[in-house]
Amino acid sequence: MNKGVIFITGGAGFIGSHLTDILLKRGYRVRVFDNLSTGKRSNLPLENPLVQLIEGDIADPVAVAQAMNGCTAVVHLAAVASVQASVDDPINTHQSNFLGTLNVCEAMRQLKISRILFASSAAVYGGNGEGKAIAEDTPKSPLTPMHQTNWQANITLISIGATTLSSQPFFDSSIFLVLAKIQHHHTQELLAYSLIESRKIYL
Repeated sequence: MNKGVIFITGGAGFIGSHLTDILLKRGYRVRVFDNLSTGKRSNLPLENPLVQLIEGDIADPVAVAQAMNGCTAVVHLAAVASVQASVDDPINTHQSNFLGTLNVCEAMRQLKISRILFASSAAVYGGNGEGKAIAEDTPKSPLTPMHQTNWQANITLISIGATTLSSQPFFDSSIFLVLAKIQHHHTQELLAYSLIESRKIYL
């Protein structure tokens, strides 16, 4: 039985493609929205009729809303994720990371989609908490355009979730990137579980 369509921005990348595989196994359809600047078609099982890839720019609000139409939940992974790229082109980084997140939120509001899983970066904490466990209330100190726009996106999701989407259930989960293959697979399982079951996760 089909459980709905999950919209994954930046879904042709490393994390998004692994999450796509997990969601397919759990009976979901997946619609990936990606400009393929770093993601690849070959990362996705496009031979599977339950997977759809739409090429588009997260900074284009019309394209985002059109692509999201008909979906039941959102995983927002699209972003400039390179520190050097963000320093070289801070305007594009702002458009992708911050304005792109605004576009996702506005499309959700228009389409009455209430559930979102958002991937941020541990680097929004800067050097704070170095050498010890970092908690959600650890002071933020983003040092680069990439991390500054990630933190702006965090604030946007929190504020919109408490106001514009206040009449709808809103789920926000920021994750730390895990690169080791085995750990990464475990992270994807947790992400899929949290998205599907609406439960809080701890990494």
